Amino acid sequence: MFFRQKRLMFCMAAILVVVMFAAAGCGGSSAKTVAEVNGQAITRGELESYMNILRLFMPNLEPMLSEESRRAAMEPDILDALIESTLLQQAVEELGITVTDAEIEELYENYKIQMVQGMFGSEEDFNKKLKEFNIRESDLIQFIGGSVYSEKLDAYYGEQISEEQIRAFITENPEYGRKPALLELSHILLETGEEAENVRERILAGEDFAELAQELSVDPRAQNEGHSGYRGYLGDNISEDEQMLWPEFMAAAKGLVEEGEISEPVETSDGWHVIKLHKRTGTEELTFEEAREAAVAAMVSEKTVEYLDTFFAQAQIDTFL
Repeated sequence: MFFRQKRLMFCMAAILVVVMFAAAGCGGSSAKTVAEVNGQAITRGELESYMNILRLFMPNLEPMLSEESRRAAMEPDILDALIESTLLQQAVEELGITVTDAEIEELYENYKIQMVQGMFGSEEDFNKKLKEFNIRESDLIQFIGGSVYSEKLDAYYGEQISEEQIRAFITENPEYGRKPALLELSHILLETGEEAENVRERILAGEDFAELAQELSVDPRAQNEGHSGYRGYLGDNISEDEQMLWPEFMAAAKGLVEEGEISEPVETSDGWHVIKLHKRTGTEELTFEEAREAAVAAMVSEKTVEYLDTFFAQAQIDTFL
């Protein structure tokens, strides 16, 4: 399951990197091979270029990648990300899909405009940063433009999906045929179940939820008022299918129906929660056209992951760090 398990922090969400850098210099240590992927070499120069670009885009990594000992410790994980990028390119080419330099450069030019305006302020400052981090623009073009490979792979599998298959998928996966309910929630987080039960009883007896949240919750957010003035506020657009919150928490929240309803104490990895439902927006059935886009995306993702898992599992990978 290489593709799913090796998705590292070094791969930015906005950019699926597919990198085949030109070697950074000739001869010496930069030409040393640090990995071979199905017979294709990755050099020390390519790995150094990759790390420098990560420093540019991920400032939180800068202190670690600037310090020689910490940089060396991180190299194996970063090399894994570069290997995965190389494998993705090879997997796309194996299907006979062509990616041209012109397509890569076009994507880069579009992204560069946003990047200069949003991150650097001016092209002059942008160029200064490239020089500071020892990054050649040709390497950056390949780094950013590499997402063309993943886009083309998605398009390849998308073209193979029929309308009948989409309808069958939505029937088999009814969650794609509806817009889930949205919940507006607050919570009080306690350390023990006994404390949580006591707080719930006090609320049911008439004490103010927000005041108890401010006084007793161990969640720091309880000290801040949400936009609606609630303490312990979590938001007003929490999907009942939300995956980013504790699953036990969401299971209990989904069971709340009436506005103002208080949950039984719920245990998660962070402690014990007492949840308050402020508002619930009901589920909405979608038309086929409304559901189609999300269903196709899910089907394409399933097909690409299956293909890449197989391709990656069969790959011959040797590392020499």
